[in-house]
Amino acid sequence: TGDIRGTILQKIGNKKVISDSSQERIDYFTNPPFKIVGHINGINSFERYIGLELPNGIVILENFNYGNAIFVFKKDWESFSKMTRGELIKRKSSDTERIPHKKNWKSNLETVLGFSHK
Repeated sequence: TGDIRGTILQKIGNKKVISDSSQERIDYFTNPPFKIVGHINGINSFERYIGLELPNGIVILENFNYGNAIFVFKKDWESFSKMTRGELIKRKSSDTERIPHKKNWKSNLETVLGFSHK
């Protein structure tokens, strides 16, 4: 996993100012509130994404640049990542979820992951 914060900052480029929403997602991904196996680099059409791998095999891929979304792959992330984001959205598989960067992205992500909210 190494220095995940440094890897994320490399992926988003040498920006002098990072938006509050991007910073919030960076903080979440560098210290998630759930157990992870490790961090991974996205591949294929997701090469600009950083991932969290959960013990149950779920992979969460995040692109920290504005306008992108979080993708959750419930299985076989390497096969799904060969598709474009557009193909995944059109496919509407229950094995993939797209979570737009909106105000409630954290609770939406945690709902997809099956975590309860209190």
